[in-house]
Parts: sequence; C-alpha cells; structure tokens
Amino acid sequence: MSGTLWHGIVENDAFRRCYLADIASMTGRDFVPGASTCFAAARQAQFDELADAIDGNPDTAALLRLIENGPARNLPVLPAGQ
Repeated sequence: MSGTLWHGIVENDAFRRCYLADIASMTGRDFVPGASTCFAAARQAQFDELADAIDGNPDTAALLRLIENGPARNLPVLPAGQ
C-alpha cells in the first residue's frame, strides 16, 4: 500500500510516470506514460483560461471594492441550501 502524503509530489512529471508505472506493474496492468505530458504546462494553461474568463466577464472594479470594503450592509442574503 502506498499513499501520496507529500504535497505536490505527483506534480513532478518524472516521479509521477515512475510511480504510475510501478503501481500498474504491481496490479498487472500496462501503463505507457505520455511522453509529452507536462504538469506545469497543463496547470499554466488552466490559469490562463481562468484569467481570460475573469478578465472578460466580471466587474473587476466591483470585486476589488468588495475585497477592500466588504459587502454592503443591505446586501440580500440567500438562505443556506439555495
């Protein structure tokens, strides 16, 4: 039995490939890692997509005011579970 206790350990491409190959071998499965898989590039692409979505949609000035000043006192509140 093994676990991934160390935060970020499977972000290392070489380690992850070896680890998955070892697990596959122990379970009698074939594993052929994608040589071009790059965790850092995939994560950066996700950040870029999120940044584009934020840049093109929300009222960032209103968000900044909310962060700096907190919510308005008369702001309506949705009950939990809705």
